[in-house]
Amino acid sequence: MKIARGKVDGFLRNPGDDLKIALIHGPDRGLGRERAETLAGSVCPDLGDPFRVARLSEEELKADPRRLADEVSALAMTGGRRVVIAEADGEPAGRLVAEMAETPDWDALLIVVAGNLTPRSALRKALEPSAAAAVVACYADDDATLARLIDQVFGTWKVTAGREVREYIAERLGGDRLASRGELEKLALFAGEGGELGIGDAAAALGDSAALSIDDLVHAAASGDFAALEKQLRRARDDGLAPVSIIRAAQRHFQRLQLARAQVDDGKSPAHAMKSLRPPVMFMFEDRFRQQLNRWSPARIAGAMDMAVEAELECKSTGLPAEAVCERAMLRIARAARRGS
Repeated sequence: MKIARGKVDGFLRNPGDDLKIALIHGPDRGLGRERAETLAGSVCPDLGDPFRVARLSEEELKADPRRLADEVSALAMTGGRRVVIAEADGEPAGRLVAEMAETPDWDALLIVVAGNLTPRSALRKALEPSAAAAVVACYADDDATLARLIDQVFGTWKVTAGREVREYIAERLGGDRLASRGELEKLALFAGEGGELGIGDAAAALGDSAALSIDDLVHAAASGDFAALEKQLRRARDDGLAPVSIIRAAQRHFQRLQLARAQVDDGKSPAHAMKSLRPPVMFMFEDRFRQQLNRWSPARIAGAMDMAVEAELECKSTGLPAEAVCERAMLRIARAARRGS
């Protein structure tokens, strides 16, 4: 049977004694391995117990196909139900498990971890109709599951973080569950048990301070704020930020501004337009982005994008110092913003 997405967490905690095989598959291998460990832990709390837990790689299955049957049939010397966790991406390993699934007469729980499987794969065709098997798909975390993961990790460490900080963190987590959990645990360690995370702490711990600095610089230019722009340009020089990275960030910014401005022109509110962008506008830049929506017309946005593209071409083809080309382009954009106010 296939486990519905909303029922996965409950299933992992309490799979039932009748379950013989669990297939955990999907493109998010980190999430698949995490779920396999959670499921195994519901049967054997000590996953380091060599008498109750066996792990088989796909290479081991290929080298000795009989070992899988031996492991699921073995009895634990210390008592209790055994767990066998096997990796089975390729068709040979998949066919081996599928053949065994025809007569699941063992007591152990066999957990099979695989990558993205099509409905035609031997494993899915054999296990999805089976009453003794369960199939769990693992896809990249969406906003809701990322929020729950943040709550879970921070709750364990008793770390507090405001809504804006959590949104900032969620925007920077990737599609692999284990990698996301690792980043969150790094943040929790940075804050310390019972600590509080601010936006600067999150940026420093995630190694994203350079990206924040570039965002500040581009927003200063797009807002026509010469004092802030000069400060950020000096900081960019001191930090050794690549001029082309700044120019490309400006191109992306005005593309996003163009998309949001089109929605506003269609009657949507600025708040709706900003939240519809992917990723949404960060809370710390919302006020400036909203002002820019009023400041920049579609034609002027197109002109700013042309300035940024022209600057990138000059960096690559004219031999002029890239730093000087970048600074001139940002100042031109800031002057254009002032004219549009």
